[in-house]
Amino acid sequence: MTPRARDLVDGFITDLRERHRDGTIGTATLRQRVTFLEDLLAYVEHEHAANTPAPAATLFDPPTYQAWLDAVAQGHRRRRATSAGDRRGSTATIRAAAASLRALAGWADVPLETTPHPRQPARAHLDTDHLHHRTTLLEGPRPHRVTPALWGRPRALVRVVNDTGARVGEIAAMTVHDLDGHLTRAHIIPRPPGTGAPEPPHTAPLDPRTTRALRAWTLERTRLTTALEGGPVHALWVTTVPHRAGGPYAQPDSPSVPGPWKAHGNASA
Repeated sequence: MTPRARDLVDGFITDLRERHRDGTIGTATLRQRVTFLEDLLAYVEHEHAANTPAPAATLFDPPTYQAWLDAVAQGHRRRRATSAGDRRGSTATIRAAAASLRALAGWADVPLETTPHPRQPARAHLDTDHLHHRTTLLEGPRPHRVTPALWGRPRALVRVVNDTGARVGEIAAMTVHDLDGHLTRAHIIPRPPGTGAPEPPHTAPLDPRTTRALRAWTLERTRLTTALEGGPVHALWVTTVPHRAGGPYAQPDSPSVPGPWKAHGNASA
C-alpha cells in the first residue's frame, strides 16, 4: 500500500512532540515545524485534487515543494494580515519553511533530488516618509539612563540608511574603511537578495546631520573597541552591550579571547 502524505506528516509531528516532551527540541522549533509541515500537507493535498489521498512521495517532488516555497515567499500561504500591507514572506520565514521540509525528509530517510533553496522576492526600500519618521524619532535628546553608545549607534545607522538607501546586509558589511576621512561620503557594496554576489560598489554623499551622528558614533566605537584584545576591529557597527553569554567573544579577524565587549561586524543591537 502506498504511504499517504498525511500519515507521514502526522508521524513526524508525533515524533516531534515526543522529542519536545523529553526536552530534545524547544517549543519554538516544534511550533515552527508543525505550522509549515501542516501547510505543506494542505498545499500538496489541494494540488493533488483527486479522489484518493496524496501519496507521501508528492511531498518530496521538486517541482511541488519548490512551488510551495515560492508561494510562501510571495505570501500566498500567509494566514494573518500584516500591518505594513506587504504580505510577502521574510527571509526567516522562507528559510524556516525550507528547513521544515528538510527535517521531514531526513526523518523519513528520503533524499531530496535537489536541495530546496528559498527564493526571496526583492523588497522595496522604506519610502521617504517612513525614513523621515525614523530619523525624527532619534533627533531629540538622549533618553535618561541610555548610554551615549546605545543612543549614538542607531542615530548614525538610520541616517546612513536614509542617505544611501542601503539594505540590511549592505549596512552590516560596512567597515570603518567605507567612510572617507571627513565622514561625508559612504562606500556601499550592493548585495541584491538571493544572489549572494555583490555588485560594483558606489559612493553616496552623506547629509551634514549624518556626518555629525557618525562623528559621535565613531568616537563611542573607538572607546568600545580600544579595550578589546586580539587585534584591530574593522566593523563599523560593533555592538554596544556586553556579550550576552558572559563568556569569550570572537572578533572578525582574530581567535576568541576573553573580554568585556562583543565586537562582531553586524547591525544588530
